[in-house]
Amino acid sequence: MSPLLVMAVAPAIALMYFFWLKDKYEPEPRNKIVFVMFLGGLTVIPAIILEVLGEKLVSIPEEGVPPLIALFIHTFVVIAVSEELGKFLVVRLTLYRDPEFDEPMDGIVYCVAASLGFALVENVFYVVTGGAGVAILRALLAVPAHALFGVAMGYFVGQARFANNKSVELQLQFIGFASAVAMHGAYDFVLFSARPLLMLCVFPMVGIFWFIGLRLIKFHVEVSPHRNKSVAPAGFTAPAAPPTSHCPLCHNAMLPGAVFCIHCGPQAAPAGCPNCQAPLHPGALFCGHCGQKVNAS
Repeated sequence: MSPLLVMAVAPAIALMYFFWLKDKYEPEPRNKIVFVMFLGGLTVIPAIILEVLGEKLVSIPEEGVPPLIALFIHTFVVIAVSEELGKFLVVRLTLYRDPEFDEPMDGIVYCVAASLGFALVENVFYVVTGGAGVAILRALLAVPAHALFGVAMGYFVGQARFANNKSVELQLQFIGFASAVAMHGAYDFVLFSARPLLMLCVFPMVGIFWFIGLRLIKFHVEVSPHRNKSVAPAGFTAPAAPPTSHCPLCHNAMLPGAVFCIHCGPQAAPAGCPNCQAPLHPGALFCGHCGQKVNAS
């Protein structure tokens, strides 16, 4: 594998692992993460088709400063809607009703997986043609940005999955999709503006996206229904339950050496035969197992 290809693929894989670890109480199966990333990568194809069709309606000059209105339509409607719609549909049409999708945090994980699958494929095209400089810049900005668009979408998709009625569910899904579109459109609008001062805003913008994204993740992790479930660490074996004997009168379990049965009281103390140690009824003169004479006291 060429170094450029490694530089193109590695950021998406590393970020997916980072966000997967955030789902610390019940991480999603890795095979389903890979599946969603694969489908997310395939959405590059319909996104390209939609963007080509959209560019025929809104033309942006290849050189010079583009008009703000045309730039806004191009970035928010043509690009952001085309790309985020594919990511949303991947999650909504595949794992949204899957039994593994059992808490709101899973919405973030799966939407991030779809977004990073898209970013991985897109990154390969840009890096192979642009070189190492493009790889480094996109590893710091574009790939994390796609993941954070997925966090915003997934936060609301995760809530929608467990909404109490259909209307609220649809509203939350739309808010999630619209949030990702708004963030994506703002990011592209700044980068494609060809206005140096505006383009520099992309760095604090990605920083703000990180701040918001980590806060959204923290909220879903804190309300996870799996949070209070005790999970034994790897290699830990729970101690065996202590052995028990049984009361000779009521036959309830007793710990060995107990002075009296907690169910019957002191009169049920499991005295043992001095010869065979079999339990004796209180007051017995002979052992019922071996016939040994015992002290009635």
